[in-house]
Amino acid sequence: MKCHACISVLLGLILSTAVFSQTVSSTLLGTVTDPADRIIPGAEVQIISQSTGATRSATTDVAGMFRFPNLLPGVYTLKINAPGFKAWTLRDITVSTGETRDVGRIALEIGSVAEQIEVLAEATPIQLASSEKSALIDGNQLVQLPLKGRDAFSFLQLLPGVLDTTNRDMISTRGDGGISVNGNVVSMTNLVDGIVDRDAGAASGVHFVPNMDAIGEVKLLASNYQAEYGRNAGGVVTMVTKSGTRDFHGTAWWTHRHEGFNANNYFDNMAGRARSPYRYNIPGWSLGGPVYIPGKFNVDRSKYFFFASQEFVRMYVPVSLQKRTMPTLAERGGDFSQSLDSKGNLIVIKDPTTGAPFPQNVIPAPRINPVGQAMLNYLPLPNYNPAPGTSDYRNYNFTDNASAPRPISDTVLRGDIYATSKLSGYFRMVRNRDTQDALYQGIQWSESTTKKGATMAQNHTNPGEGEAVSATYVFTPNTINQFTFGHSHNEWTYWTKNHTLIDRSLFGNVPWLFPDKKRIDQFDEPMQINAMHNFIPSVSFGGGARPNPASIGLGGYYAAYFNWNDAYVIQDNFSKIVGRHSFKAGIYAEKNLKTQPVNNAWNGSFSFDSDANNPLNSNDGYANALLGNFTTYTESNFRPVFKATFWNFDFYVQDNWRVTRRLTLDIGIRMVHQQPQYDQYKTFTVFREELYSPAKMPRMYVPYCDVPSSGTCPSGHRFARDPGTGVLAPQTVIGLFVPNSGDPATGMQVLGVAGVSRYSHTMRTFAPGPRVGFAWDVLGNGRLAVRGGFGIMYDRLEGNQVYNMSGVPPLTYIPTVYYNTIGALGAGGATGLLGPTNINPALYGKVPMTRVQNASLMMQRSLPGGLVGEIGYVGNWGYHINQSGGININPVPFGARFTNLDPTTGKPLNDNLLRPKFPGYANISRNKVDGLSNYHGLQTSLQRRYSRGLMFGMAYTFSKSLGVTSYNVLLSDNRKFFYGPNSNHRKHIFAANYSYDIPNLGRRLDNKILGAMTDNYTLSGILTAQSGPPITPSCGSSTGADITGSPNGTYRCLVVGDPKTNVPSGRIYNPAAFALPQPGTIGNLGNNALIAPGYYNLDMTVTKVIPLKSERRVFKLALQAFNVLNHTQFSSWQNSLNYSASGDPGKLVTSDAAKPTGTRPARILATSLRFEF
Repeated sequence: MKCHACISVLLGLILSTAVFSQTVSSTLLGTVTDPADRIIPGAEVQIISQSTGATRSATTDVAGMFRFPNLLPGVYTLKINAPGFKAWTLRDITVSTGETRDVGRIALEIGSVAEQIEVLAEATPIQLASSEKSALIDGNQLVQLPLKGRDAFSFLQLLPGVLDTTNRDMISTRGDGGISVNGNVVSMTNLVDGIVDRDAGAASGVHFVPNMDAIGEVKLLASNYQAEYGRNAGGVVTMVTKSGTRDFHGTAWWTHRHEGFNANNYFDNMAGRARSPYRYNIPGWSLGGPVYIPGKFNVDRSKYFFFASQEFVRMYVPVSLQKRTMPTLAERGGDFSQSLDSKGNLIVIKDPTTGAPFPQNVIPAPRINPVGQAMLNYLPLPNYNPAPGTSDYRNYNFTDNASAPRPISDTVLRGDIYATSKLSGYFRMVRNRDTQDALYQGIQWSESTTKKGATMAQNHTNPGEGEAVSATYVFTPNTINQFTFGHSHNEWTYWTKNHTLIDRSLFGNVPWLFPDKKRIDQFDEPMQINAMHNFIPSVSFGGGARPNPASIGLGGYYAAYFNWNDAYVIQDNFSKIVGRHSFKAGIYAEKNLKTQPVNNAWNGSFSFDSDANNPLNSNDGYANALLGNFTTYTESNFRPVFKATFWNFDFYVQDNWRVTRRLTLDIGIRMVHQQPQYDQYKTFTVFREELYSPAKMPRMYVPYCDVPSSGTCPSGHRFARDPGTGVLAPQTVIGLFVPNSGDPATGMQVLGVAGVSRYSHTMRTFAPGPRVGFAWDVLGNGRLAVRGGFGIMYDRLEGNQVYNMSGVPPLTYIPTVYYNTIGALGAGGATGLLGPTNINPALYGKVPMTRVQNASLMMQRSLPGGLVGEIGYVGNWGYHINQSGGININPVPFGARFTNLDPTTGKPLNDNLLRPKFPGYANISRNKVDGLSNYHGLQTSLQRRYSRGLMFGMAYTFSKSLGVTSYNVLLSDNRKFFYGPNSNHRKHIFAANYSYDIPNLGRRLDNKILGAMTDNYTLSGILTAQSGPPITPSCGSSTGADITGSPNGTYRCLVVGDPKTNVPSGRIYNPAAFALPQPGTIGNLGNNALIAPGYYNLDMTVTKVIPLKSERRVFKLALQAFNVLNHTQFSSWQNSLNYSASGDPGKLVTSDAAKPTGTRPARILATSLRFEF
């Protein structure tokens, strides 16, 4: 008793702090009449959860109506008692996530309340009491249908209006990628138990995903949904985790896949290659029930419940065979006498001081730089001697092929509390762990060849988790409040497993250009990054005759990287029933924090590449390193870390108004506030035109020939010249800044310091999102419904649209030292040069909120055989969509390269000298939030929920999705150039699913021996088919011809015929219909003007159920076949066409043009063992 009181007080405190949004709670309503259809006010109505026994009561109002708001999804029993009428019970009422279910008119029979009438609810109900366009994946579908990856997102492909282009092999926080609802190009909102689960950085990705056995159902809100739902505008996907029941229930499973069971894919078959390794083992378990102690605690098992589940993924992660040419032991000592190119010719090592070859092609020992030699010695020795005549002969001397573990785990824990008849709540936790040893990340060898333990493996982790706590209080049967708090978190990190083996000391403490640069750990982050400030630099050795040299690239992700995202959500829903009105109001508040570093050359990057312009060049990258002579060395002065932060704050009011017994109106409005993202660490910078001064910009080196020349400057006489002083420099620095001649960051402004606003842009304070709709019971008997509605939704822009503001001047510079020595770098005798900076895309000025307007008009009909059919129109219109490419306000003008020629070469001037608007900068990009989209679809479905051994579903969509989501400032008519089918356009999408319990022949014949072989089989499957994606072939020049005269220009192919006629065998269009446009033109091919072939796929499962002394305990053995027909499903094609000249389709040099280059998987077989009780 004391325990109950403590919990009640705790929940009461939670409720008392509630401020007032989207939720998983549902509503059940109906009307009670007598046999003559006269209303019965004052009837006692009781609803009972069939899983927990939780009970709520109400009475019918003056219109004979009852309504139970804020129900958790589940299966319920409804009991009605009224004086002078028989007691009436309706069992097995399934109420799904966020559903308003109307059980219709309940006509009581005259008689005594002692007499009972009991009926079963419709398995597939008609949507009579709400207007939204929605669809449901129920628990039976989740369990019975074949799904290779056991990822709930894959089930969305079964619903009308959904495009899913992703092939999933396992549960993943990127599982929502490739899914579009009703052609939307904006993000979906993903909810788990009503709490937003979304990564703030990209347009897809979630923080965590519950495993399949922990999910009770999945619901999609596709169009004109109620005002309580928001955040993103591309639809709402709601997953509800399972809860415990009064009885214990549990499962255990193991799924196995292996390449030995699979068919080989099309291209491997064509090339005679063996099947690629493909190995998955996925075990797991779940258990749910009451929390009780017999005779002492929760004796009637009605107050406390738990559910727990875990899934583990173990897989073999194959990687590509690594092949390189490593320096030999002799070369590391300076002996290049046996160094040959791929044709067998000696690679001549030139002495940079004399210009002549080294005697015997050997570098004298005194000339060897110890740091450069340490770099070569860091590479593994050759281990491969290809046979003469093979393709690898003289091209490689080293191979490595390793695999790495990738353990994935998923843990779900939930507790439900029914403290009193008025107070209930739950706690839910989901924790994903995804850890792998990432091999060959920036290098080409592993511990299997270095024999140094975990030398070269990076530990790549992607953990995620989410917690939620919710409390519901019933003040009166007509007044209810639900408060929910949630937190979610994910990480994306790389940590070198043994950072002492990539310490800079291994290169002889190679010097820094900026030895005093700030360290990441100065930002007080909770983790140090493997002493990242002392890592070895990145190194390249290419550019010469040596084939396939090694490289070291530990910058960026591959040595030290972290990415943390936390989201905190508070939401509250207050429901009040007043007569025929069911009012609901709420507040949604989200604080989001994203912390990550910028990937720049923070550890330094050497290029020892052979470069004919380098006066210190020896003609080979390895020899250059041995001599200590580099072509370039690049290093940033600072690796910033940003902490992007924003608040979302929305509030809403809505009314579900039962105008008459046959007509319901949904009316509501959601007011949306989106705080612009800002950086708590103040590393965001932005270019302000009004602050730019060309007089302050440094001078740029220009081309110069030191001898008279009427054309091309003679070799050795071309230089870079300071136009102010006449001082000469190597020609490589033409277009770069003269040191100390000005301010390279004029016009740039650091946000959040010195009185400057912390925001790069502003948005309206609140944007209204009205929602209106109707549901009409046409016949008044619940058999035919017409629904329609309209709504405006706003989309939260992804974080990547602001993150690029970190890592640019004036806080961060990345100078480059040209043509120098390691010794000079260490002695401070090397000066790094800067050049015009690319200013990354950023939001700027007053930015409108991305808006989607959607509407639907649907008709739903109950059909014989427990079927429900639906057909109707769905449309949406997107405005102010972020456009890829944005606006470059500092382009090289169209055709500028044709008329502005370098007098020393006769070729175009350096691009940095051709930008007239803001000289001294390269591209200055701004996100342009001005795109648009539109979608029109005819959507149909036919559903039968599982009943009497049969479940069936079908969805078909006939649609068109168009829009403009790209922009180029040099085009005179962007709409004409870019408008067309968007990437989500598919004219036809079809999906069907079924599950059928095969009749038990042995039981019918009363033959147990026969029954052991023929009984208890279930056949299930999924059939999908869809049209192909829109494609735009591109035409390029194999000779490097410039078509636009600008690096910022864009063009398309010139159409000279009909690509759909005379199509050669094995190609998807006729390449002869295209040609490379003439220089100075942009072609005439429309955007996404062609449609690639579609595909169809059939997955099937045969399941044998073995009862273990009881139907309540069963063992299931399943054989699953994915792409059971082994139908080749091409997924990509060669659409990059190269030509040797313009205007002539006969100049095509791409031999595989319009041929397929990739496929979806061939047939995959899996076995599954499962125990249920």
